[in-house]
Amino acid sequence: MSVSDTEKSLRRRILFRALDDGTPVDVVQKAIDLLDNEFGANPEIRYGELIKRLQESFDHEAFRSTNLLGRIMLVRNKPVSEIGPDPSQTLTETATPAVAEPEVILSGRDLVFNTLLSHITKMVAKRTPDGEAAYRKHFLSEVLKMKLSSSCGAKLVSWAKGSASMSSISGSNEELHKIINTAFVWMCGKFGPVVADQVLLHAIKQTEQLSEAFEFPPRDFL
Repeated sequence: MSVSDTEKSLRRRILFRALDDGTPVDVVQKAIDLLDNEFGANPEIRYGELIKRLQESFDHEAFRSTNLLGRIMLVRNKPVSEIGPDPSQTLTETATPAVAEPEVILSGRDLVFNTLLSHITKMVAKRTPDGEAAYRKHFLSEVLKMKLSSSCGAKLVSWAKGSASMSSISGSNEELHKIINTAFVWMCGKFGPVVADQVLLHAIKQTEQLSEAFEFPPRDFL
């Protein structure tokens, strides 16, 4: 008996919901890949066996929790409508159109960060219109290596797969620093370090015009 796509998606949703909220994106992705590859074709899934395989394959505290199986069972018993989205869709689906961006309410710090990233993106597009796609694609290829939280990683992926210059990314100071550093490294490879510095400094000066920048200096994200 083949397993329907709906059932496979439900299994991914259950596992994702049972993991701790702070589980890094790359760890979530590895868990989902193992679930799909090794258990996807099984008509019935034994979550105890899944947990054992996760523990054998990945040395991460997310899978060593003694109550992970209990959390999975609790999630599985919830109404399907309350389990949440498929994590594979969260990490890969197209971003919300730019017209929805004004509805996003950001904290002062996050507004400064997202404005800084927006100015960098606009300047990349201005210097090399054809290169903006490669610029965004670079974030998609690096997001798992950056070891971001699942929430921060999903928002970065959503922005990178869209066309809007303004984003609504939030995360820890360390995570936001990694994102700006990733942009800078890409610009160094594309334009050279001198131009990359110029783009970054110009973006900082533009961002410093925000009133929130007095409390949250954009240079703190470098």
